[in-house]
Amino acid sequence: MPKAKSVNKYRTKELYQFKKRYIIILSVIIVLLFWYGATIYELLKPKLIQNHIIAPISITSQNYKDQFIYPTLGIRAPITFSSQTNPMDTRDWNKIGTSLKNGVSANYSEKIFEDSSLVFIIGHSSDNYPHKYSSIFAPLGQAKKGDDFYVATDLKIYHYTVTDSKILNPNDLDGFNSLKSDSIKQVALITCWPVLSIKNRLVILGQLQTN
Repeated sequence: MPKAKSVNKYRTKELYQFKKRYIIILSVIIVLLFWYGATIYELLKPKLIQNHIIAPISITSQNYKDQFIYPTLGIRAPITFSSQTNPMDTRDWNKIGTSLKNGVSANYSEKIFEDSSLVFIIGHSSDNYPHKYSSIFAPLGQAKKGDDFYVATDLKIYHYTVTDSKILNPNDLDGFNSLKSDSIKQVALITCWPVLSIKNRLVILGQLQTN
């Protein structure tokens, strides 16, 4: 009998330790899903669209205004237009940072969006804490030449086609300045890269389509 009690006591202790480990592991998984769930979903969204599990965003299905739409990547977000701002100028980052909590930020040196030869559209790939738009630009690494994206203002919807992609150091001012062209109008989509890092900036260039 003493031996049986000893065995039962050991099994009870072992079961308690197993439950404790299970609860710890489950808690860690829940925290990770809460913190990185949006990022994981945004990264998976293009594949879900390609495999017809979810539908791509149709720009004709709604009356969009002040929106950024990239249908094949499943990106749609409110856009804040900030004239005469430059993401390379740290003095403008208070305004830009606030915009990124509410969607994406369009920044250009001219007074009017339509007059700008180069517009920077900035969004988070993975912000420091989870919120609705904390990973809105995480799928940009899956952008392809020939993809279409759209910028909807209160006047019209502008159509762009992806022409190039680059990875730049955030301090490479010459690299960012070289994106501008005098002959065409472009948008540069910019996000921190790789995801969960602020080491570099992924740049996706799109050319305005006039047809």
